[in-house]
Amino acid sequence: MPVPYPEDYFAIQLIFAHRMAALAQVSPRAALLEHTSLYKLLGVPGDFDATQPVWRDLLACVDERAEAGEQARAIYRFYLNHLPSIPNATEERHWRCFAYQWRPALGAIRIHFSNEDAPEPGALSHQRFAARLAELRAMFAVARAEWPDAEQVIGRSWLYNLASYRRLFPPAFGASAMPVEPELQYRALWDQFLLSDGSLHRAHADDFLARLAALTDPACCADCFPFQVMHAHAAVGAFYAFYDV
Repeated sequence: MPVPYPEDYFAIQLIFAHRMAALAQVSPRAALLEHTSLYKLLGVPGDFDATQPVWRDLLACVDERAEAGEQARAIYRFYLNHLPSIPNATEERHWRCFAYQWRPALGAIRIHFSNEDAPEPGALSHQRFAARLAELRAMFAVARAEWPDAEQVIGRSWLYNLASYRRLFPPAFGASAMPVEPELQYRALWDQFLLSDGSLHRAHADDFLARLAALTDPACCADCFPFQVMHAHAAVGAFYAFYDV
């Protein structure tokens, strides 16, 4: 069973959804679907399909008239009850902190990161640098064998803002990272509010909530987040050379 996210992680997303519903003049239910990562957090199948039973069950437990904090508590209780049935990333093929998806339409290997290391000294610390490189080397050896026609590697995460993450990849890959539109429905954006031990990053959350309170234009909502989601890409050969596979 996955380790549960903290309740405060849900609370800041509910506050954001309430603010966006008011500014963008959308329904609270639409805001929950479009402006939080709840759908993915609950492991709901499909591509943000509001008719899925799990999503409908979630909405049934939420009083639309309630404040964000009360809604967050109701949603968190639902999440904990549903937790045993949520797919766990470690149940899928992975190399400790890394996994990949094959994107045939792009001829691309897409990198995914999940912190599966101990809280200290930290998955991206210099002490764990060699371990992360070993994971990536093993992963790309498999990827090269499985997808010999791959042309590029892509990644999309807030983590590409961090030098400690970019150094794990070929220099050209990190240098290519550019901000993209905020992906409000994905943990690739929201996980910047978590510390390595899984608790809420209070400083990031406080900064976010202060900016959100001052927000007047919903089109500028990306400015509320301390870090933007970045897209990175490079030729796959650069990775084979970098990891010597």
